[in-house]
Amino acid sequence: YPIFNYFAYLSHYLIVLFHFTGLPFLSALRAAYIAALLASGLTAFLLARDLADDDSAGLVAAVAYVYSPYLLYTAHVRGGLPESLALAFFPLALWAVRRSLIHHEGTKAQSDIKSHFQKLSALSASLRLTLLSPYMLITALAIAGVVTSHAGMTIQYLPLLGLFGLYVLIARKIEAGDWKNAKAWAFGFWNLGFGFLLGLGLTAFLWLPTLADLQYVQFQAAFARAGLVYRENLLSLYELFAYPRVPVHIDVLNPPLVRSLSFPAIGLAVLGLIRLRSTTAVARANYLFVFALFAVTTLLVLDVSKPIWDAVGLLQRSTFPWRFLGPASLFAAVLAGAVISNWRLVIGDWKLDVEHLSLFIVSLLIAYSLPFLFIPREPAPENPTRADLARFEIPPLLVGTTTTGEYTPIWVKEFPDTRAMQDELLAGRDPERLDAPGATVEHLSARPAHDTYRITSPQPITATYRSFYFPGWAATLDGQPIKISITDPNGLMSLDIPAGEHTLEIRFGSTPVRMAAGWISVVSLVVGIGLLVMSNRRLEIRRFAWTPRAAAGSLPF
Repeated sequence: YPIFNYFAYLSHYLIVLFHFTGLPFLSALRAAYIAALLASGLTAFLLARDLADDDSAGLVAAVAYVYSPYLLYTAHVRGGLPESLALAFFPLALWAVRRSLIHHEGTKAQSDIKSHFQKLSALSASLRLTLLSPYMLITALAIAGVVTSHAGMTIQYLPLLGLFGLYVLIARKIEAGDWKNAKAWAFGFWNLGFGFLLGLGLTAFLWLPTLADLQYVQFQAAFARAGLVYRENLLSLYELFAYPRVPVHIDVLNPPLVRSLSFPAIGLAVLGLIRLRSTTAVARANYLFVFALFAVTTLLVLDVSKPIWDAVGLLQRSTFPWRFLGPASLFAAVLAGAVISNWRLVIGDWKLDVEHLSLFIVSLLIAYSLPFLFIPREPAPENPTRADLARFEIPPLLVGTTTTGEYTPIWVKEFPDTRAMQDELLAGRDPERLDAPGATVEHLSARPAHDTYRITSPQPITATYRSFYFPGWAATLDGQPIKISITDPNGLMSLDIPAGEHTLEIRFGSTPVRMAAGWISVVSLVVGIGLLVMSNRRLEIRRFAWTPRAAAGSLPF
């Protein structure tokens, strides 16, 4: 079944990468989760420190994000490695978008340049640096990371990223008094838009064929049959702060699901609202905007937002509203870091500096999330085989790695009897896919989705290739293309073979849409490499160092 025509597969490559180092597959899977969680902490640290201009803010935000219930639930209970990777790329994308827009400000020509030649030279330098900002490339790569990690989260996260970038652009222009400069606005929108376009171009090979071929699988119908629709996955306010629950029987494979937010992080975010009076107008606006993002993403998780989901079809395609808990957890973590940063607690003659307060808050955030670290475990083989997979399958729903048969092609009205093939897999043998009654068949070569046979028959026959038809399958007989018919009601492939001895080749190939999408990605990759080579700017990433400031009691960003 064509799962990789639809399912973002960056997580699979990450597992294989660790497997190539010598780790068994199960250990490689664990290593991939560890890498995703560490990357989430690092990218949250970068974002929060950049917003607050303080290391302690980055540290608190990183811990609050990694130890947020949703990230732990996704990794430890759901086993959602694709989502864990998307949650790591999202803060990186926010950071890169902000840096690209701020980086652009430093390149604009000064208005006091008198000479026409100097103006042209400065404008040329400004244009070159704007077009070649390395942060634009990081934005594109981060967006590509989200897209190739998880399709549903892409639908939810990219609008948030665009809204964040638009706010940064507007806020910085107003703060700099440059909001009437049309060229500055044009450069700003170019900086914001190019990263998005390049990121989408790099991943066109994945999302463009997915959109084109979605009509050929039972995705929506399968999810509807299983109740996996948005209206069944909205949460109540009580569920938003729930703790893990013990199943009735401790050996139950799937414990009761809990999706919630970190109460301490939210408490700190609300505390920051109380302290806003002591901040500048710019700091208040920035804090309120991030808090608004947190409030909106949290609202979209709750059942009161059902009218919004009913009205927005694009949201419905993301299927699960509770996935917004990811960005909500990030924004709460950033706000928590901003509150702690630069804050000194004074009680009488006793003073608690920001470093000590950060240590206390970090400990509190970890302690609150400890129950999410202890979950029921299901034994799994270190190096699973196809026999293990066949033992795990329960057709027609639990097929391969799907749970509702959502990628079963639309031509499959009745699931074929697969017991004989399953028995072959359980015995450690490759099942024979070609059924050619009355003919002698020699299997010449077997590769993934590509088989070659020698068929000898005294009379014309109709052979059946036991694989679901999907656009891209093609067959040749003695080197000449032959027609593939779709069997009814099983959706398999049948071929008319004339009498005599013939060589039959069946393989899964591309389509015009997939080929065009691949070339778009190739061109985008060439453009990205070219810009990277031409750019002579260094990334401005400070080293980690404790830098407490003298002033206390004000929000930094």
